[in-house]
Amino acid sequence: MTVAEAAKTVEVGLSTISTQCNTRKLGHVRIGQGRGTIRISRVDIDAFRESCRVEPKEKDARREDRRGRWPSPPLLRRGF
Repeated sequence: MTVAEAAKTVEVGLSTISTQCNTRKLGHVRIGQGRGTIRISRVDIDAFRESCRVEPKEKDARREDRRGRWPSPPLLRRGF
């Protein structure tokens, strides 16, 4: 598939696909003389998509307050 078709498949811009090809993070084939025309296989698109995957972070047993801060430790009472 072409760069435009790959960008549409992955739902990103043309420049994102071109940059990933130029930095060799996305497998592709160049056909023709000079810089050539870029062709990207479906397998390479799927591998690239998987390499970009971010797994969700596990929840901590403690809870954050509304402002995103962890609760402070309880204050120790002084015996009078």
